[in-house]
Amino acid sequence: MKPIVLEKRDEIVYKQLLDNIKSGVWKSGEKLPSEFQLCDELNVSRGTIRAALQRLKSIGLIETKHGKGTFVCPNEDLFDYSGFTDTINLTEKEYKEIAQLREAIEKIAVRNIVENGPVDNFNALIDAYNGMEKAASKFDYVELTKYDMMFHTAIIIASDNSYFIQIIRIFQNEYYKLLLESNKLLMRDYPDTEKVKTHFDECLVNHKNLMDTLIDNNRKAIEEQHKFLERNKERIDYFFQKHKDAGSELVRH
Repeated sequence: MKPIVLEKRDEIVYKQLLDNIKSGVWKSGEKLPSEFQLCDELNVSRGTIRAALQRLKSIGLIETKHGKGTFVCPNEDLFDYSGFTDTINLTEKEYKEIAQLREAIEKIAVRNIVENGPVDNFNALIDAYNGMEKAASKFDYVELTKYDMMFHTAIIIASDNSYFIQIIRIFQNEYYKLLLESNKLLMRDYPDTEKVKTHFDECLVNHKNLMDTLIDNNRKAIEEQHKFLERNKERIDYFFQKHKDAGSELVRH
């Protein structure tokens, strides 16, 4: 026999509300029942409902719109980067920890797509890649990063893992900063535009190879993504080693 675990009411309510979102009872962008309706349906106090709703807000699954009610956050919100800037404030430790989080999530996301197929079509992935192409033609690494983020977010959403989507919501800013700092390195040989173009072209080729193999549901997508992440790790190591070397030069002089 197993010991009986007594759960608080707000914990039970939270799990029920979370299950409704995960199972699609309340779909992306839909309005939740009012607090009074939930109280009546679940036979609990308004304080209990509010505590459970607050937990869902804290992980970015729901949002309250003044005068309108509470809604399930639509996945489309994950593609809005209008509020981001190119200011970076990450230590090497933070940077590498986010990179490890990204690697862990994206590896499984790609494997899920290859083994189970995508949850929907790849329109968002294709649109993101097309945006990257336009940004690359202008050597605009900031604009490219926004579409780069959309690209990887589209893969995670297509993998149909609701917990991964929650993680992306919580760490969206940090994820974006990771990509931005990496993409800054595409400009490392400026003003030599030929070399800069080579860096941007390589970035596009890497993304296209991964996209094409995913769309074809080809197991090579797993291999392509592995190479993709390894190349990104090399750029991260290059960035921090360059800063360390610069620091050593300052000390010598």
